[in-house]
Amino acid sequence: DIQMRFVREFDKKNNPVQHELIILFGPNTSIAKHEESERVYNYLRKFNEFNIGFDGSNSGSNDFKTMRYIEMIEQMFRGKVSKKLFANAKNKDYSKIDYEIPISFTEEDGHLFENCFTSIRKGIQTSYRDAIKRAESSELAQNELKQNRKKDLELLNEIQENLRKTMEYYNYKKDLKASK
Repeated sequence: DIQMRFVREFDKKNNPVQHELIILFGPNTSIAKHEESERVYNYLRKFNEFNIGFDGSNSGSNDFKTMRYIEMIEQMFRGKVSKKLFANAKNKDYSKIDYEIPISFTEEDGHLFENCFTSIRKGIQTSYRDAIKRAESSELAQNELKQNRKKDLELLNEIQENLRKTMEYYNYKKDLKASK
């Protein structure tokens, strides 16, 4: 696909209105793009919405590890779903090949998924614990950090639940095809 992003030059806001033009190769690529957005990208993008920032410059630090666990989840879903969706679409639209690369998750993928989210959750909690300690002189700052921690953990739960549903969806589709 070809993607272009347009921003109005006269819009002086911090986040000016953006328009995106996406040119897709064919109908199956369009279907893949929508499915990938709905089942993968919309949830992976939410990792960027955390209130806490992670400084990944110090190898081995809590922030570095937490960022790495997030990257592992992103790589898993891009490799297991996104790349295969687009490869299958290209095969159908361009090469006229109906065979599909199977999209599914193994039991080992499920364990990795759960372990990564457990580690991300611990990383978020550790980052907030440290930030709250640094803000001990300001009760207002501590309360705001506690509220942000709650929001970030709720967001993490939302991401995890939706990505888990994605895994179940593709495994269900695989099981349906196998039973035919």
